[in-house]
Amino acid sequence: MRRLYLQRRLLARWRRIEAGFNGHLPDTFRRTSDASRLAEYRRVIGLSATRARQPGQRNRACTSGRLKLQLPQRTTTTPGEAIAVIGIAFGMSIVLSIQAVLANFPMQPFSDAGFLWTVMVEVVLAASAILFLHTRGFAISTLLPVPSLMGSVVGVMLFLVAWVVGTLVYAPFAIGQPVQPIEIMVVEANVSAPAVVLMAMINGTFEEVFLLGFLLRGLRGYGLSVALGATLLVRLLCHLYQGPLGPIWVMAVGLTFAVYYMRSTRLWPPVFAHMLWDIVPFALS
Repeated sequence: MRRLYLQRRLLARWRRIEAGFNGHLPDTFRRTSDASRLAEYRRVIGLSATRARQPGQRNRACTSGRLKLQLPQRTTTTPGEAIAVIGIAFGMSIVLSIQAVLANFPMQPFSDAGFLWTVMVEVVLAASAILFLHTRGFAISTLLPVPSLMGSVVGVMLFLVAWVVGTLVYAPFAIGQPVQPIEIMVVEANVSAPAVVLMAMINGTFEEVFLLGFLLRGLRGYGLSVALGATLLVRLLCHLYQGPLGPIWVMAVGLTFAVYYMRSTRLWPPVFAHMLWDIVPFALS
């Protein structure tokens, strides 16, 4: 009886840990490691702890006369798992981005064919990363942004704030500098409106789901500096191809999105803001 009592206590404790992320920043990004608590949970009850059914027990999920307690799906991750998922989702982008830097930023204008290739690749990589996380017991449903009218309005506002922040951070470094490769790539782009919108929808969702919904939230148990730093580092490495100053703008925008998500835990507004970020430059060029 005492073992069953401990099992239930620890199960309730772990559910409270998972639910804690829905609070504000101090409660959400704790330095106490959720991973260590999960290790304690696993040690005591295991992945499918069992106990013989006692006479008179009712309303318990039993299989072949044995009580099973299932490990709840998690939203935290470990450094090793995070590296694996980032490798699956962003490994190719990081390699191509570094190659562009080593080749002195070859300026290849955007095209419909390039956008469609990006869409297909990101869909395949996203499916692979989600399948990997599913096999490891991650709560996949929590990665899905929930579109809403109010969330879209907030996304527009977040886009405008990020644009202002990016401009203020970028402007001092841009004085006396030549036109950046990303600007030339956008101005000389030969793209259609449907291709731009499709790319923005897939790319915006892809990046924010795995950078904010998975990486930033998943590493919260290791402290704010680790979670935020890892997210910004991956975002930076993926956008090195934009030129020497391009990543400065990207980092400012990424930090704005991350701060909003840490405060609200709502994923759709950053996703929608990212979509606008991918569409507006082409609309203005």
